[in-house]
Amino acid sequence: DEDPWGEDDMDDTYKMTATGTFDTGQFKIRESGLARAGVGKGGGSNKDLMRDNLIKLSVLGQGASGKVFKAIHVNTLKLVAAKVIPVFETEKRRQMVKELHALYANLTPIKDRKDARPDASAPCPHVVSFFDAFISPADGNVSIVVEYMDGGSLQDIIDTGGVTSESVLANISWRL
Repeated sequence: DEDPWGEDDMDDTYKMTATGTFDTGQFKIRESGLARAGVGKGGGSNKDLMRDNLIKLSVLGQGASGKVFKAIHVNTLKLVAAKVIPVFETEKRRQMVKELHALYANLTPIKDRKDARPDASAPCPHVVSFFDAFISPADGNVSIVVEYMDGGSLQDIIDTGGVTSESVLANISWRL
């Protein structure tokens, strides 16, 4: 019953600094990128800022905690998915922190598309690569940028009639 992410008191611990940093206690999310509390990262020169190098192409979907866009990272010409989450709603903020914890283990630098080799720097090749997260303080939104996967969702598989066996779907979801 112990809360591993300290969410029980998240309402009291998150804050937005005067410089536009969103601080959850575990993560500091700046316009320049993500920094884990006490660990560093986040931000480079302006030409390297993830937020300045993304062009939104289309909406991929919308869930309970935010909207997901297909985007292109201009410097690398790599397709990415950017989930935009409003951080001033308690439940969405809690979900975002859970996602950041799950994705943080697979944080990896974004690479050029011409580099077709599997990303050896990603600790787990079976989980999407997590490239960065940044805040848009004026909008109160955090964007989580991950590897774009064009396979669709489990619901898409069901809707197209591609898999009807419950055991096959269970196997697919277990592998996720």
